[in-house]
Amino acid sequence: NEDWLKRDLEPLAEDSLLGAWNGAYFRAMRKAIVAGDEDAVCQPHCSERSRAESEPSPEEGFEITGRSEVFVVNRLRQMQEMMSGAVHLRSRPTRLSFGPTGRCNHRCAMCHNLDDRRRGVLPELGEPFYRQVQELLPTLADLAVSGPGEPFVSRAFRAFVEGIDHRHYPDLGLTITTNGATLTARQL
Repeated sequence: NEDWLKRDLEPLAEDSLLGAWNGAYFRAMRKAIVAGDEDAVCQPHCSERSRAESEPSPEEGFEITGRSEVFVVNRLRQMQEMMSGAVHLRSRPTRLSFGPTGRCNHRCAMCHNLDDRRRGVLPELGEPFYRQVQELLPTLADLAVSGPGEPFVSRAFRAFVEGIDHRHYPDLGLTITTNGATLTARQL
């Protein structure tokens, strides 16, 4: 979440999610965290900071659970990399959050994105982005989708969600912040 970071996110490294995962921006972020300098990376209200503080230390031990082998193997690799202080990772992300579009089907008075919409600033993620997300699904535990707009007004996002067969991704948790106005029975 960009509101939690002290530096603006940079464009995707090599135009790919996995490129960004090991790109200069996130390697620098991991290096600061490994050095114990979370203040260089995160705002004090960053939820990842409080989540990390509640995680057990390596001395206390930890438990990796999952229903698919690819998920468990990736999570074990990730924990080993974190414990060793690695900044370039072979593991894949287990959490991803994004906003599919800046468009919305409502004009709520309290919306902080109305000015962007009035100026025509309407970002829209397309099919190439969702192909990359699809590749990450086997190792994701959390996929969180929200604003700056209403996710379900994006045709590409609707197709992506409708195409997820959760039987193939038993460890995936999906959270979508939506106004619900356009949801179909199939999407529900």
